[in-house]
Amino acid sequence: MHEYLNAFQKLEFLKIKQYIRRYAVSSLGTEHVDELTPSSDLPLIRRTLELVSEMKMLLESDDPLPLDLLYDVRTSLARASIENYLLTPDEPHKIAETLRISKANLGYFARRKERYPLL
Repeated sequence: MHEYLNAFQKLEFLKIKQYIRRYAVSSLGTEHVDELTPSSDLPLIRRTLELVSEMKMLLESDDPLPLDLLYDVRTSLARASIENYLLTPDEPHKIAETLRISKANLGYFARRKERYPLL
């Protein structure tokens, strides 16, 4: 295990994650980048590289993703499941906006499913 940690340091894995982190458009994306770890699982590596290739092609040659402003609504959704709990006035708006953006992204990828089958 020590040799792997040494390789991560030499490859500056943490610096790479910090660089990628700058492109995250939400706190969920930032958390996902923070949780990234190297893998030796060849099928997982291949699938991830295919996903990255599709996303690169999308970013270089297609319309922008309809991401707008993304909210982290996990806490609001957890609170909403509590009986008689009242959400703050902005929480239903943030949940609705998240649903709107989700629907827009589903439509975006549905129209492009042949070009980006993995995404």
